[in-house]
Amino acid sequence: MRAPLWMDSMGIEYRLAYEEPARLRDYTRARWAGPPAQLIQQRLVQQLGMRAAGQGRARCVLRIDVDAFAQIFSDPATSRGHLQGRAQLLDSTRALVTIYEFNIEKAAPSADSRGGVAALTAAVDQLAHEIVTWEESASREGKGAACSG
Repeated sequence: MRAPLWMDSMGIEYRLAYEEPARLRDYTRARWAGPPAQLIQQRLVQQLGMRAAGQGRARCVLRIDVDAFAQIFSDPATSRGHLQGRAQLLDSTRALVTIYEFNIEKAAPSADSRGGVAALTAAVDQLAHEIVTWEESASREGKGAACSG
């Protein structure tokens, strides 16, 4: 899993799309239990039934690059979790087998850090589902031949 350096921070990030959409802010009184990149990786490993990098040999590697992971407020009372990036399936020589671009948004149940966490967690769960569908499709199309057997 690769992510921007700001995702090494424990801060829960949000943007005010209605005010300064390019400015990333963090909640002053709310923190993740660990760095978001690590938490995303753990959740995907659990959801997909995989092993984390470095825990065994595999014919192929699934690499996830995250470009965006934040709560976006469209107005003071309405927000959503936003997860964007790409998944890449790499063969044993680390050559690209296939790539999947994702841009997932999930409505937050509340306009606060709790709502943001719930929406971002739902976005990661949706990503796990999309990865399974993408890998199955790639396998049917013969793109995953280097990974099977």
